[in-house]
Amino acid sequence: MRNCLLRSNFYIVFMLWVRVVFMEPIFG
Repeated sequence: MRNCLLRSNFYIVFMLWVRVVFMEPIFG
């Protein structure tokens, strides 16, 4: 359970990071 939660948390953070990385050049 704990490992699954950690994995889903990591997935959410990873998706947010990817979104920031791809959006930064557009707005920058």
